[in-house]
Amino acid sequence: MHVFLNRRDGATAVEFAIIAPVFLSMMFGAIVMGIAIWSTSVLNQVAAESARCLAVGGSACTTFPTGCTSVTETCFVVTLAERRGLPGLAASDISIEPDVSIGAAVSTRVTLTRPFTLLGHTMTLSGSASYPNS
Repeated sequence: MHVFLNRRDGATAVEFAIIAPVFLSMMFGAIVMGIAIWSTSVLNQVAAESARCLAVGGSACTTFPTGCTSVTETCFVVTLAERRGLPGLAASDISIEPDVSIGAAVSTRVTLTRPFTLLGHTMTLSGSASYPNS
């Protein structure tokens, strides 16, 4: 029995079996959280660019695109999000407020929300931006 207890064959495999699930969980969790942070950043960028375009009345955001079945501004935001790598933004995820008072200025506010599922738990990512109307 003493000989069996002093043997070290397979010790590395046992250590790997203990550590690997924890390490892989942390690694994949970091990747998924990175994707969530990137998605939030894209939502903020799209909201900022959309708010600016809508506030100044740019032709890119006020021209009715082909194949659009919703409001022109909503189609612009959806198309912009797809170009930035965030497809699947629905019209119900977009809130456009054209006349919001922020201090003494009247601004256009765009708020975007998007559901994000992490290991079966759904959280809502959001991005918002305002730009003074011209």
